[in-house]
Amino acid sequence: MSARHEFLDARPGLVFALARHEWRLRARRSSSLVILGLVIAASWFMIPDNAGELTLFAVKEQRMLYDSNTLSVGGGMMANLLFGLLGFFLVRGRTQQDLQYGTAALLATAPISATGLLLSRWLGAVAFLMSLAGVDLITVMLLQLMHGEAPLQPGPYLAMWLLGMGPPLLLCASLALLCDAWAPLMRRRGDLLFFACWVGQFALLPFTLDEASQALHPLQALDLSGMSALAIRLGQLMGTHSVSIGASSFDPSLGVGHLPEGVWTWPLVALRLVSALVALLPLLPALWLFHRYDPDRVRPTAAKTGPRWRSAAGTALRPLARLSGRLLPQCARVPGLPGQVLANACLALIGQPWALLALPVLLLLGSSLPLGALGPLVVAATASWGLMICGLGAQDHQARTLALAAVAPGGPERRQLIPFASAALLGLLFHAPVLLRWGLQAPVLALALLSGLLLLSSLSALLGHWSAGSRTFLALFLFWLYAATQAAIFPWLDLMGFNGRAQPLTAGVYALAGLSCLGLLMLRRART
Repeated sequence: MSARHEFLDARPGLVFALARHEWRLRARRSSSLVILGLVIAASWFMIPDNAGELTLFAVKEQRMLYDSNTLSVGGGMMANLLFGLLGFFLVRGRTQQDLQYGTAALLATAPISATGLLLSRWLGAVAFLMSLAGVDLITVMLLQLMHGEAPLQPGPYLAMWLLGMGPPLLLCASLALLCDAWAPLMRRRGDLLFFACWVGQFALLPFTLDEASQALHPLQALDLSGMSALAIRLGQLMGTHSVSIGASSFDPSLGVGHLPEGVWTWPLVALRLVSALVALLPLLPALWLFHRYDPDRVRPTAAKTGPRWRSAAGTALRPLARLSGRLLPQCARVPGLPGQVLANACLALIGQPWALLALPVLLLLGSSLPLGALGPLVVAATASWGLMICGLGAQDHQARTLALAAVAPGGPERRQLIPFASAALLGLLFHAPVLLRWGLQAPVLALALLSGLLLLSSLSALLGHWSAGSRTFLALFLFWLYAATQAAIFPWLDLMGFNGRAQPLTAGVYALAGLSCLGLLMLRRART
């Protein structure tokens, strides 16, 4: 590095200026506002009205008073579930954008070192995520004012924002930076790896609580969500480990309890600070692996064939991709929009030939399994289908064919219908036997499945066009799928009917929401 570059890189002002630019770049995205609105709505939904049959915080079936201590801890832990997953998808993908829009060459010659560039991006990502978390907690404070059970105290909310929500958001920013710095994790592989890690931390949570059921343990610093440490601390305050956070039933005859002050003791604060340091560990390999947009390190890496097992799998699936490719000339003979939809669906199958192998398996199992065993099959079919269609709505943005689509037959309005119709067609293929059997024997579930296909297909097209990428829809889809499989008793989460809890009202509302999203898609496209 030249002396001039070292001098510029040594100035903190340059790093903070680039960090402010990163924050503004993310804050201006419409997808960020959509995610924030959905998180706020979900947070309010997960905090039940204290006058109903459910409560946010219960100890031995006794409802806790909705004061600042209760709502800050309960609302913050619920927000960690949301931001711990969605935050990663909101701040990653900057390297792909630089390579796609041609700014990589400018950044490669910018008067700042690779370390300074990565540090500025990490600071911008952390500031953006903490801003979203702060807005979410402010809405919880407004919720407390609406309920009016106790005076508002900002201190517990501030402590929860910094100590409770800080470490998982730091981890989101660090892992996003690592995935953007290392080419093998830049695309879908990094997204799925993070989702597996996010689900895995909750799978290990019961073991952490069993091992440290009496007092805080240093190993709980590895639980960056803080749920195990907070659960132990709440158990110490209340004198019992029968503490339930989240929509929980309670016994009105027991009256209203009160969560004592002093949740954040010095041992708990020290534990969370260590968790924050653990969240910084992915920065170390990111600094070492960052390619600084060097063509010798980016393009060849992306062109590698990968491990032997992946090459063998690609060779085995190649005949299926060729078979789908032979259908393209037949699609061209179908006039108008149907032919374009069929061709787009075939292209999606060619790009992901594993779906050609999954389709006959799903068709066979859907036709042969007992009716009561179709729910898990629908979960598998929905997961496979959602991963397949998440990028259909952003194809024109990523391929830079928006201008070409505007002069295509039918104009941009017809062009925008293609990703929606293709996603719906693929969804019908993935769920065809289950839909037929439910239609004959469980019409409510069949109606729910159709409304879910309509809503998810329109959302994938709308959010893909809105955000010019696939991660907004993918993050929301994965979070809904996880929440629906874990909380199977709630009808409003049973979007596809696989829990057997769907009702005609929920199916009708979701169908109306799907039509509304489709209308917004057409309106936005017409304005564009």
